[in-house]
Amino acid sequence: MWLYQWKELEEKSDKFHQRCAEMREKISDPCYSSSYEFKRYACIFLGIKATVYAVKHKLRYEITCLSLRGVPSPSRLLPRVRR
Repeated sequence: MWLYQWKELEEKSDKFHQRCAEMREKISDPCYSSSYEFKRYACIFLGIKATVYAVKHKLRYEITCLSLRGVPSPSRLLPRVRR
């Protein structure tokens, strides 16, 4: 079972890197912007978490990144984006 999860994670990683390579070709175009879905997917993939607080809160936002030890199990690493 663990080997299956590793292969699944490796496939998702390859797709992510492929998508980044495609974006790299378009990055010099000032009109280009990647989709919201991909930006969200990238944050999940890289373990980036943004917390935005209410106006009354002293700290307005906090951005954190998971360490490798904090990464969830491979099967839960890249959940589908819900609408």
